[in-house]
Amino acid sequence: MNLEAWSQWLVVWFWIVGAISVAMIAVPQVSGELFDLALFGSTDRPAGFTSDAVDYQRFIWGVSGAITIGWLLLAAAVVRGPFRRGEAWAWRALATSFCGWFLIDSTLSIWFGFAENVAVNVLFVIGMVPAMVRTAPGSGGERAH
Repeated sequence: MNLEAWSQWLVVWFWIVGAISVAMIAVPQVSGELFDLALFGSTDRPAGFTSDAVDYQRFIWGVSGAITIGWLLLAAAVVRGPFRRGEAWAWRALATSFCGWFLIDSTLSIWFGFAENVAVNVLFVIGMVPAMVRTAPGSGGERAH
């Protein structure tokens, strides 16, 4: 695949993740249950959670979804412009952003006892790795600079 195709791959992946993020906002009960299943091993309300705590948890899922959507919109703009043109700084910006997120989010997940969230993070990264590896500067891919 060429740089154009890998760029499109990333944009499609961002749309998929963005749709999941929209669901976190638009359908918090469903997305919340999926996260509860991943993090707590059950869709039942965690022991000790009041109705207010559940509402706050849904609020946090919504905020997380909104932040992710904003981040992906920026990433898609970088991919559709400078990344697609082969500008090496764009690849580094994407790689730094996503690696930084992965390391911080995964470390905090483990630190606070929610290692299951690392599996969710890995699923997100899996969709990006092929394109990022094949287009890395110095990889023999189609980078202009």
